[in-house]
Amino acid sequence: MTDLAVPPPGGLGPRRPGPAHLPATDLAARLAEADGLLVTSPERSLHLAFRARLDAARARDTRQEALAVTLMGYAQYLLGRLPEAQGHFGEAAELARPLAPDPVHARILNGQALCFMRLGNAGQALECHMQALKLSESLGDDRSRARAMNNIGVMLLDLREFEEALRYIEDARAIAGTLGLTEIHFSTSINLAHTLQELGRHAEALELNRATLPDVREAGLREREALLNSNLSQNLLGLGQHTLALEHSDAALALREAVSDPENLCRLLVARGRILTALHRGEEAHAALEDALALARTHSIRRSESEARWALAALLDGQGAHREAFEQLRLRDAAERQLMREMLERRTQRMTAQLQLERVEQRAREIEQRRKELQDANNALLITQQSLQYYVQHDALTGLKNRPAFENDLQRALGAVTGLPGQAPGQQVSLIFIDLDHFKVVNDTLGHPVGDELLRQVARRLSAALPPGGVVARQGGDEFTVLLTHGPGQPDGMTLAAQLQGLLSEPFDLAGQPLVLTTSIGVAVAPQDGHDVVTLYKNADLAMYEAKTDRNDLRRYTPALSEAAHQRLTIVQELRSAVQSGELLLHYQPIVDARTLTPVKLEALMRWQHPVRGLLSADRFIRVLEHSELAYGATLWVLRRALTDLKLWRRRWPQLQVSVNVSPRDLARTDMAAHLRAILDDVGLPASALELEMTEYAALSDVSWRPYTALLEEGLGVAIDDFGTGYSSMSRLAHTPARTLKIDRSLIQRLSPEPEDADRSGQIVRTLITFAHTYGLTTVAEGVEEDWQLALLSSWYCDLIQGYLVARPMAAAPLGEFLNDLLEP
Repeated sequence: MTDLAVPPPGGLGPRRPGPAHLPATDLAARLAEADGLLVTSPERSLHLAFRARLDAARARDTRQEALAVTLMGYAQYLLGRLPEAQGHFGEAAELARPLAPDPVHARILNGQALCFMRLGNAGQALECHMQALKLSESLGDDRSRARAMNNIGVMLLDLREFEEALRYIEDARAIAGTLGLTEIHFSTSINLAHTLQELGRHAEALELNRATLPDVREAGLREREALLNSNLSQNLLGLGQHTLALEHSDAALALREAVSDPENLCRLLVARGRILTALHRGEEAHAALEDALALARTHSIRRSESEARWALAALLDGQGAHREAFEQLRLRDAAERQLMREMLERRTQRMTAQLQLERVEQRAREIEQRRKELQDANNALLITQQSLQYYVQHDALTGLKNRPAFENDLQRALGAVTGLPGQAPGQQVSLIFIDLDHFKVVNDTLGHPVGDELLRQVARRLSAALPPGGVVARQGGDEFTVLLTHGPGQPDGMTLAAQLQGLLSEPFDLAGQPLVLTTSIGVAVAPQDGHDVVTLYKNADLAMYEAKTDRNDLRRYTPALSEAAHQRLTIVQELRSAVQSGELLLHYQPIVDARTLTPVKLEALMRWQHPVRGLLSADRFIRVLEHSELAYGATLWVLRRALTDLKLWRRRWPQLQVSVNVSPRDLARTDMAAHLRAILDDVGLPASALELEMTEYAALSDVSWRPYTALLEEGLGVAIDDFGTGYSSMSRLAHTPARTLKIDRSLIQRLSPEPEDADRSGQIVRTLITFAHTYGLTTVAEGVEEDWQLALLSSWYCDLIQGYLVARPMAAAPLGEFLNDLLEP
């Protein structure tokens, strides 16, 4: 043995300043050399590692010092000095403790595991190996991972768990081969062949050992060469090739001094004894087996002792020494029992360690899962916060700014034109309110998804048409707003509003079908029309409300609109009083047969006996009433009053009907049908006595008629009022429950009594009458005032007429006299 001043496991003692130390590159090179000599020359490796450790300590390089001490531990292990090896690995662990996770930790754990396994503590060995493996995986250190997997495989091999050992060693060998880790590849190849041999796969083991031997011999790894020759002799023994097996046994025995591991030497000698026995060279066989037995007992290698006694018993029995053979079998059984106890203890330790590791891993997985769930929750919360921040300021459907965000922009814009320092002279802010005419018809006829797509397309057109600095928002429903700041010489709000109205009048493509849209637009301009957000909003809305009177219109706010709004508010307040004090009343206008002038129906028309302004017709207040909370109650009052009056007149005119105007909102109420039924029952009239009039717009709305099914079957009439004003789809009207079509008075007023003009002016009316009759509808011409109009309509087969030619609307008492006069001869 080389004379080395190797320090005790306790370390170097207190560090003192010393001579100049090696540069870092030289230190790393010395450690690499020591690592490379571990297998071929552990004594030389120990010397180099010791010198490197001194230099690392002087340089205060903790990592390199820990690595040097680790290599010293491996060298001592390979030299069979287990206590010294344990001491070095423990010291290395203390040195490496402050370091961040590093491959040196994995090497220390692997070394500690080897010592534990040699001491028979399989549980702690497995725990260290598994920690090394997981650390290597987390660091992405494939070299350390291959070492750990190879060592785990060897441990499982010792525990006779061959299949599992095979998986670990094969994986380790694959990693070593891929990375070109020569020493680890040699080790895994030898261990893999040993495992195959234990599994009885002698031919595979033989092939692998033969393939590995030339490379090991070329590398000068004498111990590996001896081990491979020993393994080859066992492979050939298993295959019955005894002469060739002896050649490899001789080659291994020639390298005996290079074999530092007594267990490997025992296996070599046992196999040699069995080979010599098979070749009938009993004396040599006996000597080899006695050598193996002595070595096994010295080092407490139970398996080799058992195998040596078994082989010796067979040899003695063959020589006729039966008593001696029996004694060897008895001793072999004792060794085997001890071996089984130790094996069971190690397996128990291994299972205990495995369970502990699994519990730790399960706990770690649970912690990681909770951490991941928390991280996912935090990420989701962050995304939600970002999404909420976006949706707080934007409309979810169109992506435009919403009303609060738009109002903030408007507030800032107003601040720039209403007295803040630095404002440009003549700067104005225009607020444009845009309402889509009859958007509900689109929703009701084509469906809400199509309506949503229309809103998105409108939003895109408005956004694309905005000048620099303009802002567009969706207020909700079918209303949009545009903000424009402009100065002298720049396009103002009315100019932009006209452009936007023209742009929105171009056909939209909805599911491959063109749709033409009209808009009602109101404009208010600051500072003239308001200095604050609330005032400007109110005035722009008033302008839009005025534009909606005629639809497809554009209006600029004027003070008169505020006065009109004030009047509407006054009317609503007065209407509340009128309902309570009975100021509302009904007038009736007869609808007669166009040929016989016999009364067929009566249209109920609301009037207001105002205490100051006198009798007011419906056009003076009905629009305000329809937009108030009084509307539905007024409708029910009209129905009850009209049916009550009709019951009196039907005593003499039993087929007479009354026609009452109802709005789409009235028809859409879920309780409307029930209220109709209750009123009819209270008055004592059948459903056929009543006709409900609705406008073309209401007819195109997607009113559900299902609640009215029973009433319709009992004869409830439905009429389309003011037909021909431009909104209706004739094919759609044909699928409503309507049975009467009332031609709008404006069409009748455009008729001409001149024969040369009659064909042109009457074409539309004649077409409507023909269409109605085609679908089985009764036609009523409204606004008939002249005899020649009656004559024309009769010639075109119009069914009924209504107008001043027959009678003006009148109260119930005069109407009763009018009807009585018709009965008198």
